[in-house]
Amino acid sequence: DPQTNGEVNRSNARYTLGYAHLDTEGYRQALGFLEQVTRTISATSVNVHQDAYLRTADAHFMNKNFSQALHMYETVMRLGTAGADYALFQKAIIAGASNRQPEKISLLNGLEQRYPGSNLIADAQLEVANTYLGDEKFLEAIDPLTRLLKNPQGESLYPQAYLKLGVAYFNLSDNTKALDNFRQLVSAYPNSSQSEDAIEYIR
Repeated sequence: DPQTNGEVNRSNARYTLGYAHLDTEGYRQALGFLEQVTRTISATSVNVHQDAYLRTADAHFMNKNFSQALHMYETVMRLGTAGADYALFQKAIIAGASNRQPEKISLLNGLEQRYPGSNLIADAQLEVANTYLGDEKFLEAIDPLTRLLKNPQGESLYPQAYLKLGVAYFNLSDNTKALDNFRQLVSAYPNSSQSEDAIEYIR
């Protein structure tokens, strides 16, 4: 006997159930509820529909249905609706999962220019660095990590950045700069898990 009273309605109930299943990693169940909220969006869609659409894309992504997720992320980017910067970030991750690393790096580097106010810029900088490090391109990883350490919005990522920057310099046989970054990490974030790793490098 569905009731409607302002925000208390079937659409919002399905949206909330979809979110709950996402939080508990029930991605197929999440799809069932989120797709009942909306399967399409436009530039004028209400916020709950825009977000449900984006979360549906996330559910497809987590189910490894990358082609459908990519189509939906690109729709969000094309319409410029809320979460367009996140959609670009996810598009880059899909490119990486498909072994298209140059495309991934290009997309992530373009996030700051396209969405200068995005709170995902620091995450993008770290992901670019991780991609370079994964390919053992240690010299290329230095620039995004250095920019991350100058980004006030990325402070929660600083321990990772210091550790990875130290590792990059270590692999480039620049022990002076490697030690400097490891010591800054241990000094500023002594209780972080990254500091434990840094201590081993310092030794």
